[in-house]
Amino acid sequence: MWGLIALLLAVMNYRFISSQLDHNDALREDMGLIVDTVADETVDHVDGFLAPAEEASRVLRGVITQEELSVESPELWTLLIEMVRARPSFDGAFVGASDGSFVYAREVDDGIVLKTIRTNPTRQVTLNEFDANLTLIDTTIDPDDQYDPRQRPWYLGSTSGARQWTAPYVFFSSKQPGITFAQRPIEAADGKTLVIGMDIRLQELSSFVATRQPSSGAEVFVVDGSDSLVAHPAMAGELLEDIPQASAFGDPAVTLVSGLVEDREPGNLLDLEVTEVFNDEPALTVVRQLQLNDAWFVAVTAPESDFLAAAREANRNALLTALLGTAVVFGALLVLGSFIGNDYRRLLGEVDESTKSLNRRTAERDVAEARLEETVESLRHSNTELERYASTVTHELLTPIRAIGGYVEEAQRRIDMGADEEIDVDSVLDRAMVAQRNVSETVNHLLERAMVRPTSIDSVPVSIDDVVAGVASSHSTQLVDAKGVLEIPTPLGTVLLNEATLRAAVQNLVENSLRYRQPGRDLVITFTSVVQGDQLTLRVRDNGRGIPIERQDTIFEPFHRADKATAGMGIGLSTVASMLADHGATIRVNPKIDVGAEFVIAMTADVEPSEIADEMDLRDSTPAIDVDHVEERFGPTEAGRDANMESREETSGRAEVPGGRAGRS
Repeated sequence: MWGLIALLLAVMNYRFISSQLDHNDALREDMGLIVDTVADETVDHVDGFLAPAEEASRVLRGVITQEELSVESPELWTLLIEMVRARPSFDGAFVGASDGSFVYAREVDDGIVLKTIRTNPTRQVTLNEFDANLTLIDTTIDPDDQYDPRQRPWYLGSTSGARQWTAPYVFFSSKQPGITFAQRPIEAADGKTLVIGMDIRLQELSSFVATRQPSSGAEVFVVDGSDSLVAHPAMAGELLEDIPQASAFGDPAVTLVSGLVEDREPGNLLDLEVTEVFNDEPALTVVRQLQLNDAWFVAVTAPESDFLAAAREANRNALLTALLGTAVVFGALLVLGSFIGNDYRRLLGEVDESTKSLNRRTAERDVAEARLEETVESLRHSNTELERYASTVTHELLTPIRAIGGYVEEAQRRIDMGADEEIDVDSVLDRAMVAQRNVSETVNHLLERAMVRPTSIDSVPVSIDDVVAGVASSHSTQLVDAKGVLEIPTPLGTVLLNEATLRAAVQNLVENSLRYRQPGRDLVITFTSVVQGDQLTLRVRDNGRGIPIERQDTIFEPFHRADKATAGMGIGLSTVASMLADHGATIRVNPKIDVGAEFVIAMTADVEPSEIADEMDLRDSTPAIDVDHVEERFGPTEAGRDANMESREETSGRAEVPGGRAGRS
């Protein structure tokens, strides 16, 4: 009974706590809406901040074209002054020409400064100062001014044929941080190429984002794709000598957004919402990419505590109240329960025992159902593999069988030509015999691959060095004939795998290296390994002809041979990949190899790298396993003893490797 009472109280408290958590989730949704709204409004404001520069330069471009104005035209100077005075955010308006001539209007505290650069007949830089009523008050010629508009970023970018938003930089004249917008160049009436642009001060943006913070701990800022911090509340009202670097600004939110911008996919507008922990407090960060200047990104970040702190305090108080009420109720029920008889206790005991029995049976049933499901899934997978395998095997066998039928018909036709005709039946029958041998080799290869497939997928400690040495021993004759050598610079270690699976993988790679070796080059097969955590990566590399990039994605498919002229069925690597997958291991091709081919097998390591060096001593100081080393450890093979002796006398275990590689089976 006490259990039922406790359960009732627990349910009541659970429902209370759940309601509080639901309230917190609702607050988080409201927080997300607020942050999204601030981000969207900031994007609209920044677009509106930049748009007048683009519109003003477009208007100026049209007037210059229609009125056939040049850099020396007073009418152009007047237009530039009017545009600068029309917008407080404009630091200046200018026109630069392909001959180096230039006109630039900039508003100062008490008037306008108009800078002109003439290049004909000689270079002359003139500064004209006007008061607020545009009355000329001073003219200065500066012979030391070496400014060349053709070397500025806005000119270089615009002459590529596209309108140009520069990255933030410090203006040459005002020494203020800003950006420049430049229109596509136009041809003036005097034949010069003109570039029109507007300078925009960035201080106003920092002042704006400082007023848009949705909470006390929130931040609104703007970065660009070149890792520059365009606007930030900390920059409002500050005179900056240089543009801050976002990744080095020291603000974790700015650093996060800088990384997100750097990792973005080109061609797609960035629109992200991420939650990260800053100063042990989760914070929501929203990033929006501008459309007008797609190199700029608006970010809004707000800590959850700004929105949930009050709710969390209320939750704590309510939880304490609920716990206190529960204790009072439970104490009262405890006093009342002292009067309940033994019959109730006995009944509750029987109920508890029945519940335990039912739980045990339910657990046993769940285990049995899970095992049955695993068995059914395994059978389904096996049937699918069998169907695919049978289909591809049938295709491979039918081709040579049809060829044999065609050759026999051709032989019969030639015989029927009559004794008077000179006929050549032997050549046709020879081709039929070749096709028959291909069928036999295909069947034998299928049987061999079926027999090497392990019947158990249990993983046990397996020494890679022992397996490699065993494969080298069994292939000593082929290695001697091919004048090849196996190199193992360091011990390879021990993995958790089925030994037959590892042997099949190593044997297939060695056979492929022998089959596809490079003519005129000594065959060298190198085995190396590295352990990282609980994973051991084995690399098997040779110096053959390698694998073309376009064929590397298909070499692990059944019956795929990149080189039809080379012997083999094309199922070796497919079988090896499937066997390794049964143990959670993988095999792949390293595509970054210039000479030869390298296969990478990832397996579960059995021991640490330091233990591998202490426990294994599989080779002497020579870092190569050649035929001498293999026969010293495993004994000479009967088929390769004579060939081994001859090879050691003539080539010392390493010689020219005949053959070549055009693909992998």
